[in-house]
Parts: sequence; C-alpha cells; structure tokens
Amino acid sequence: MYVLAIDWWTFFPWSDNAVWTFGEFLIVMVWALSHYLMATALYPNRSMTDYSFPERRPLVLWSFLFAASTDMAQTAVQGAFFDPWYYPVFVLFMMGSVAIGLLTSNQRVHQLTHWFLIMMMIAWSGIVRWVLA
Repeated sequence: MYVLAIDWWTFFPWSDNAVWTFGEFLIVMVWALSHYLMATALYPNRSMTDYSFPERRPLVLWSFLFAASTDMAQTAVQGAFFDPWYYPVFVLFMMGSVAIGLLTSNQRVHQLTHWFLIMMMIAWSGIVRWVLA
C-alpha cells in the first residue's frame, strides 16, 4: 500500500502533461509495470505451494533494480533528474546496495539489505520528498 501511494505521488506531476509523446507514454507504462513486477516477485501466485523467499530473493532484487532504473528513466524524461540534485546519487546508492545483496550469499547481509532498503525508502519518501521538498 505504501509503495502504491508513493507511486501515485511520483506520477502526479505527469497529470499536467497536455501533449504526450509515445516515448513518454512508454516510459511511464514500463515504470508502472516494474512496480507490478516487484509485487509479483515478492508475492507470487497463490497456486505456488513451495514458496521460498530465499529462492525468490534474486528475482525480488532484480525487479527492484529494474524498478529503480525505470524510475530514473521516467524522472529524466520528465526533466527532473537533478531535482533535487542528489536524486541520482540516492538511486545509484540504493541500486549498489541491492547489487551487494545479489553478489553475496551471506544470510546476514541479505537480512540487513532488506531492512536497509525499507528504511531508505521511508527516509526518501518521508523526509526528502515531504520535508525537504
């Protein structure tokens, strides 16, 4: 629910875009679908009887990387890639953290990566986007 609310907030500036190009529309659609992919990776079909998060972890992390990439793309197309100036630094830092989770098999690192990502997303949306904006 939290991610959907943040997605709505992120998408809202597109509401005053009077003329859409196909490229803009495509970027926004792929961006929205990337969030669906993340949800599907995390919460697969109910018919799966052998659900194992450790086995699905790579798919969840890859879907996060894809969503972060599409977020940067839609932000760039919107013309706000450096607004605020530290946005690309933050997203690349988050992507680097996910890459560490993909490259290691250490269970402790995996646990810390998930909590770190959750806390960073809350900090970004709650502090940076709300307080500092």
